[in-house]
Amino acid sequence: MVTKKEIDRLFDVPMPTKQFVDAELVDDESFCEADAFGWENFLNVKGIGPKTIEKIREFVEADDPFGVHRTKRILDSIRRFINGGNMPGTLVPTHISIDIPAERELVCYLGIVRGKRYYDAVEQLQKYTTEELTREEALAQLKDPHLLKYAAIEVEDEYNEPVRVRVSRWLFPDYAWDISHLKIDTDVVLVKGYSSDFGGVSIQAKELVVIEP
Repeated sequence: MVTKKEIDRLFDVPMPTKQFVDAELVDDESFCEADAFGWENFLNVKGIGPKTIEKIREFVEADDPFGVHRTKRILDSIRRFINGGNMPGTLVPTHISIDIPAERELVCYLGIVRGKRYYDAVEQLQKYTTEELTREEALAQLKDPHLLKYAAIEVEDEYNEPVRVRVSRWLFPDYAWDISHLKIDTDVVLVKGYSSDFGGVSIQAKELVVIEP
């Protein structure tokens, strides 16, 4: 049962608690007749105007009002676009989230960005080593200490299985701008790399393409 509080939150319009019950929209006999009740009848309810009616009507009549299938529609349209030869030279998806293998295998995956996180190699070494290290000591242990920053991008496809795309220190400079400008829940990432089950389903990126649907 939909509550008044849910309706208020959904349409951002405070609905009068008793108006739907008290308003004399139709008589008892005509209420159940198929064509007796229309959207215009809601105008008799205090606090509801044409704009509110239009907003509610658009929501109710939408084929996917809660956006349940939004991710699938976006990704399917991009897959069709790529498979149709419209992006020559680009990567072609080979896997979906639920069939990415745990063992190391070259895969190509497409998903919507759900989040991103940056890491510092020195901070991570200091955090996980058994001994206390100064920054200078940590730097001395790193290969290519001038490359410290790396990132992880959380992506998801229509199967709702989170996939972590890892962008290494050596690859990060090539994609730093793209990653910094990623739009969460909007942009799509097409990644080619090696699969892993380290920390959950993940891909160590070798190539990365950001697509704005």
